[in-house]
Amino acid sequence: MKIIHINISHFRNFKKVSLDIEEQLYYIFSPNGAGKTNFLEALMCVTQGRSSRAKSVFDLVSLQSESNFTRVKSIIEKDEIYINHLFEIDAVQRKKNLYHNNKKCSITKFVGRVPSIWFSPDVIKIINTSPAKKRDYIDNLIEQLSPSYYLALRSYKRSLKNRNKLLEKYDKKYDLQMKIWTENLVQYGVKIIEERKCFFEMLNDELEKLSNQNTRYRFRIRYIPSINTDDIFEEDLSYTYLQKLREFFNIDLEKKTTTKGIHRDLWEIYICVLPNNDFIKLSDFGSRGQQRVGMLFLLMSIAELFKNRTGNYPILLFDDIFSELDKENENMIIDFILQKRIQTFITGVDYNLDSKYKIAKINLQADARFLRYL
Repeated sequence: MKIIHINISHFRNFKKVSLDIEEQLYYIFSPNGAGKTNFLEALMCVTQGRSSRAKSVFDLVSLQSESNFTRVKSIIEKDEIYINHLFEIDAVQRKKNLYHNNKKCSITKFVGRVPSIWFSPDVIKIINTSPAKKRDYIDNLIEQLSPSYYLALRSYKRSLKNRNKLLEKYDKKYDLQMKIWTENLVQYGVKIIEERKCFFEMLNDELEKLSNQNTRYRFRIRYIPSINTDDIFEEDLSYTYLQKLREFFNIDLEKKTTTKGIHRDLWEIYICVLPNNDFIKLSDFGSRGQQRVGMLFLLMSIAELFKNRTGNYPILLFDDIFSELDKENENMIIDFILQKRIQTFITGVDYNLDSKYKIAKINLQADARFLRYL
């Protein structure tokens, strides 16, 4: 799977971009502020229908543009079939429109058709970031593999918001509404737990395969649900979830928020240390170098998981990650990309990659194909 053409109109600091993409690996470089990250963001929008950076899609609209529309169009070759994707923002109607093969569609019909993975220095540091950001990162991946997960997560968040509003002003007259929103949390929460458990089990399988190929490092990932699911039969999970919410109801009333549920789930990466082959938490005990390698192993495992689930590798969007890596790890990830033939776009301030690699280069500041407002 690969993007073979991209057309960008009135997106951030770009006025018009029309680019035929002929190579597997592109390195896009320029001084800061020229729009390297904006270009990757446009690729993410046209593959996932959303941005990893913008708080609102309307932040993507160029302030210098006189056009009422921001558009990113792409042609993707997938299994010898050509797919057209269009991401559009209507500035007048204040709407986002998504099109698959020239037909308007919902985001659930759009997400997952052309999977992509965003990777940046912030993602490399995700091992030490907040649980909420770690959940968001994994949720973004699972949503591309399972449209039903996206729907369940959206419904869960809506139910959680309504339940928390009732907790803030609780009175006996709201008992029926509380019962409804609590049961909704259980219904959607169970679906999310099952999907997350399956995802992390498959991810661990891929991490184990990588570890067998690289005897220097062994990593393992652990999913830690807020609702303890150890030794619970699948048919009992709904009952256990509901009982836990009832058990903590008085605490929830006191804190005016729901303290148990999938919105409190955790995950951690562990590294194996010699001579006892003990696994220790990477965030607490791993060196900075080990944490970087752990994230690269995680990235490669995610790519393999997508290949196994969908039949295609995802498109990789690397925003300035080599500023965080040494040459050994830099070469490890490039070797992986070229060996697996994964379409990848990498950004950086200047071109300083190893000359032994066949990498297409784009100087974003000097290339006439990129017309900027700035």
